[in-house]
Amino acid sequence: MVKSSIIVGCEALLWRRQFPMKHGSIFRGLVISVLAFGLVTVSIPSLSQGLTLVSPLVANQKFGITITPNPLGIQSGASANASIAVKSVNSFTGTVNLTASISPSGPVVTIDPPVVLVTPLIPGKSTLHVATGSAPAGTYTAKVAGTSPLTRSSSTSLVVNIVTLTSTTLSCGSPVAVGQTSLCGVVVTDTSPGATIAPSGTVNVSSSGSGSFTATSCNLIGSTISATCSVNFNPSAVETLTINGEYLGDATHSASSGSTPIEAIPRTTSTSLTCSPSTVVIGQQSSCTTTVTDTSAGQAIPPSGSVGLLSAGPGLLSPTSCALASDYSNAASCSVTFTFSEPGQASINSTYNGDVTHSGSFDTTSIIGTLKIPTTTTIKCSSPVVIGQPTDCIATVNDNSGATATAPTGTVTFTTNSSFPQLSCALAAGAGATPNCSVQFTPSAKGIVTVSGNYGGDMIHTGSSGSGNFASTVRVTTTEITCLSPVIVGQTNSCTITVSDKSPSAATVPTGNVTFTGSGGIGSFSSDICMLVGDTDAASSCSVSFAPTSKGTATITGNYAGDAAHASSSGSWSITVNIPATPPSSTSPQHTSPTSWEQSLPSLLSALGGLVGGNVFAAGITIVAVVSLYLGRKKLSSETAEKNQ
Repeated sequence: MVKSSIIVGCEALLWRRQFPMKHGSIFRGLVISVLAFGLVTVSIPSLSQGLTLVSPLVANQKFGITITPNPLGIQSGASANASIAVKSVNSFTGTVNLTASISPSGPVVTIDPPVVLVTPLIPGKSTLHVATGSAPAGTYTAKVAGTSPLTRSSSTSLVVNIVTLTSTTLSCGSPVAVGQTSLCGVVVTDTSPGATIAPSGTVNVSSSGSGSFTATSCNLIGSTISATCSVNFNPSAVETLTINGEYLGDATHSASSGSTPIEAIPRTTSTSLTCSPSTVVIGQQSSCTTTVTDTSAGQAIPPSGSVGLLSAGPGLLSPTSCALASDYSNAASCSVTFTFSEPGQASINSTYNGDVTHSGSFDTTSIIGTLKIPTTTTIKCSSPVVIGQPTDCIATVNDNSGATATAPTGTVTFTTNSSFPQLSCALAAGAGATPNCSVQFTPSAKGIVTVSGNYGGDMIHTGSSGSGNFASTVRVTTTEITCLSPVIVGQTNSCTITVSDKSPSAATVPTGNVTFTGSGGIGSFSSDICMLVGDTDAASSCSVSFAPTSKGTATITGNYAGDAAHASSSGSWSITVNIPATPPSSTSPQHTSPTSWEQSLPSLLSALGGLVGGNVFAAGITIVAVVSLYLGRKKLSSETAEKNQ
């Protein structure tokens, strides 16, 4: 037995040895070769083919191929490279031969180097070179295949996009205030000669400054050679910044990028200064409040920082600055006080210098210092009213010093332009610093009355006066007529007319005359006019006679003309006039005159009912007897009448 150590080597024939054998043995001249780890060849001269012995571990060894980048974009007419990596799988070790092809045909692909050594720790590296030449723009597929002496093989594909050149331009609204929206438009153009297809895909946007996009990318839309999309950008700080746009390309267009500047400017503000009270007594304080408002369009931001104040006039401003506090989403405010040292006028100036996002602004106001606070008196009377109806006249006295006003006290005196006596009332507490009091005037005649009120003032308030008026009108009346109806021709009819006071408050008796019209041509009045005579405190009446002369309907109308205190009114009544009935003939058999006995029967029955009282039985006997007697008399009368015929 021959023993020998076999050294595992690297690539190709690593070890070879001949073993002497006895003559005639089939193994004479045996040659064993170690080609690679786990791979041994045995050559026997007596055999037509050698033996290849493979280790079980080697049977599972292989390699994989990757290409980056994938896909590969190449500008039309240019060339580009892609990196090939051949990696060991299951501890593969050996050489790999690489080949490349592309379809459809047009571009040229080559590999350098075409053979790489692969070990478990070190992958094989190579480069795929793609030259576009005159190949048209489009998508191609390159295939890279690898084989090894161990009969291992692997392949992978690469997408090759031959693209045309593009340009990307951006434009944004500028300048724009912080918090406002700037619209940024992106245009991607195919710049190759004879371009006919617009770029498609996505554009990514970014900013070099502070702010936010509504979206960080947009999708292109277009035709022919250009495509567009847009995004909105909101700056959050005052600065000049750059907006960048990066087009990623598509299957037939190259990537490109562009940029544009935006100037973000401060938001504008307005400053409002108010002092209350605006008129203040010496020694008392007036509170001066500064309100700074964000006036720019877009998302408002409350101003921050401080306000500086200056005063000119007889008094002390304290403090001379204040820090703004946010009251609303778009405004902030702060306050200081001013105290007068003597009577006069003071001017207060407030200046806001702005903050990182706002510009400055200012305002000025003036206040008055006085020994007494001025007032305003107003008079308001209920109107209109009727004669005899009281009107309430209310005097209101207002402290003009503002929000910190105090209620005036004292008396208000009322006078009128009429014969009313002078009246007065003491002020009572009203709403805040506006007390009031009231008096009543009762008019006795129609007209407009002017009422003046004079407030005399108190220890800290000056006097003031005001006036108002009310209208008085005549009282409302109603007119009613009553006549007897129906009547017959020649029958005199008395018609009474009543006029009533219907207004509120103390009613008075209407006076004057009532005129009658409307006989209808079937009669006449005893007089067309009658004078009213008082019946009650609120009504008066009078009467006339109406004598009908023919059959029909007469509508009687009474018109009251009114007096100094009462309004006019009217009323009407209808009278039906009939012709008197014709008496029946005494010789007519159909109309025999009832005998005195027949005429007295109802009276007799009534009398009998009274005599018998509640005795029902007695009443029944008596009534039967009387009725029997009546019927007998009636039959006798009928027979006598027939004989006379």
